[in-house]
Parts: sequence; C-alpha cells; structure tokens
Amino acid sequence: MKVKNLNNTSGRKAPKGYASWLDYWQQQMKSYGNTKCRNNSCTSYAEVGGHVFSPDGRTSDHWYIVAICKSCNAVAVSYDVDVNSLIRIT
Repeated sequence: MKVKNLNNTSGRKAPKGYASWLDYWQQQMKSYGNTKCRNNSCTSYAEVGGHVFSPDGRTSDHWYIVAICKSCNAVAVSYDVDVNSLIRIT
C-alpha cells in the first residue's frame, strides 16, 4: 500500500502506557527487539513509529502508525509498505 508521512505530528504523544509510538506499534504487532523499517525499499532498522496516511483519495482520512527509520520518516514522497504492518489510529 502506498503511504505518505503526515507533517507536524512530533507533538502527538503515544497512548498512555506506551513509551513511544514505536513501542505502541511493537506491542500491538507483538514485534519486539530490532524491528526493520517497514518501507519496502529500505533495509534500515525502525527508530520511530511514523504517522502516515494513504494518498490514494479513498482512505486518506485515516491515519496509521508504522515502524520506520528516521530517514524514511523525513521523506516527502509516498512509499510502499505492507498493509499488514499498518495500525490504524483514526
């Protein structure tokens, strides 16, 4: 699924009980330890739980969390992730 990073979300706190959005993603996915960046074209390890949306026009009103590296979290273009690696938050 194509996703695009949301802008200005660094101030959004993870839900209570989670140390970060990456911690939230890892616990929801039951994926602990060194998690790979979920951008299909990246080989780095995830460092953050990135806020993304689908720019397809059909589901763009939904926000998701995905485990990604800081470099991928900073890109302005869309990228591919496995739909099963997304956690819907809105």
